Amino acid sequence: MRSALTDNAPGLLGLTYRVWKWVALVAPDQLISIVRAALALGIHHQSWKQSLVAVIPKNNKKDMALPKSHWPIQLIECLGKLVEKIAARRITFELGKYDLMPFNQFGGRSNSSCLDAGLSLIHDIQEARKKGLVSSFLAIDIKGFFDHADHDRLLDVLLHLGFHPTFVKWVGSFLQGCFIRVQVDDYVRDPHPQIVGYPQDSPISPVLTCIFASIVLERLNLDPIFDETGPISIPVAPGAYVDDFSFHSSSCNLETSTLLLQYTLERAVNTLSDIGLTIDPDKCDLMHFSWRKGSTICPGDSNPSLTTTLYGKRITITPPQIHQVARIPPGLQTHI
Repeated sequence: MRSALTDNAPGLLGLTYRVWKWVALVAPDQLISIVRAALALGIHHQSWKQSLVAVIPKNNKKDMALPKSHWPIQLIECLGKLVEKIAARRITFELGKYDLMPFNQFGGRSNSSCLDAGLSLIHDIQEARKKGLVSSFLAIDIKGFFDHADHDRLLDVLLHLGFHPTFVKWVGSFLQGCFIRVQVDDYVRDPHPQIVGYPQDSPISPVLTCIFASIVLERLNLDPIFDETGPISIPVAPGAYVDDFSFHSSSCNLETSTLLLQYTLERAVNTLSDIGLTIDPDKCDLMHFSWRKGSTICPGDSNPSLTTTLYGKRITITPPQIHQVARIPPGLQTHI
């Protein structure tokens, strides 16, 4: 409560954290009892599950009639948000204590950040260079992850991981019976039920996202690729930060490393399809890293694109100019 901002935007009831800080001063026992009862009984109060979605125009967009030209911000009731913060800390603690999260998921866990994901990538590129190899990197974007996560599957995953049934009941209560009201300028539409997914701006949503999508990393970490001769061991390192997934491959040439990324991408897309999610091929980014001396496009190295078939459509992901590993800022190299 102390770390909460006092000037934050409130939900539908209009009660900011400033109000609840006053309540904590005059009636702390009653406030603590409400929070404890919610988690102990596995109930997220219905008034906390009605949120307001404010639509804010994005800058430098030509066609403002398109939905993607606006940024939706979901405003949640502050007291419910406080309960969600406590639940998120509990989940994060349990994930770390019992090692329940794949090691290469850098979000949704303690002492891990986006910077760690970047440093891990730089480390892998440098290690490939020491072995005389070149590297390729692919980042993928999942369509509407927070809006399409299946509630029943998430609850099953939590039970399978060993979380207490009462806590899983609270998560179910948090997910079910949610309503949103969209506001554009001064117009507020009628309440609309949120049947799938969960509030993107909720404190607990990132860690639930990591848990829901953990099967993707688990399969890529454990399951090899097979051909007619048997299992193939490939040098591909998958990674994720919450709902952003990436893959790094290394090989003796960029054509082979790109092919390895293609295999990994297809396996990841198949796994995501199993849990009801898809990627946006237009938002996939491919990059190559070469240590070899000479021109930017090194002798013996082309700048290959990744071509595959996804969702019945042939797509090609074209990389920019090859990045020289030697150009990595020295300040970052010292952290490796």
